[in-house]
Amino acid sequence: MVTKTIAVLVMAVALATCQSTDEKADGRLQSAAVTRGQAAAQSPPIVPIPACIAHMERVQLRDEPWVIFKFRWEVAADNRDKQADDCAAWIADLNRRNATVK
Repeated sequence: MVTKTIAVLVMAVALATCQSTDEKADGRLQSAAVTRGQAAAQSPPIVPIPACIAHMERVQLRDEPWVIFKFRWEVAADNRDKQADDCAAWIADLNRRNATVK
């Protein structure tokens, strides 16, 4: 009778220990999931590279024909400015989408 009682008591303690270990593991997993989610949600915004959004300076007309000036500077500068505007818009859109994912 005493051995049965001791055996039942040992089994009860063993089962109680297993349950508390599982609960501790679940708590740690839950805590790790929360921490991982917070880290993913707090991603910093992307800062545009200055060379990406820089606009090209305009050059003043000197003693060259107007047509050469127009094709050489205005077209090139307009293209570069369009690239800079597109880059800035892309980064702003990316930051906006990242902010709404949180």
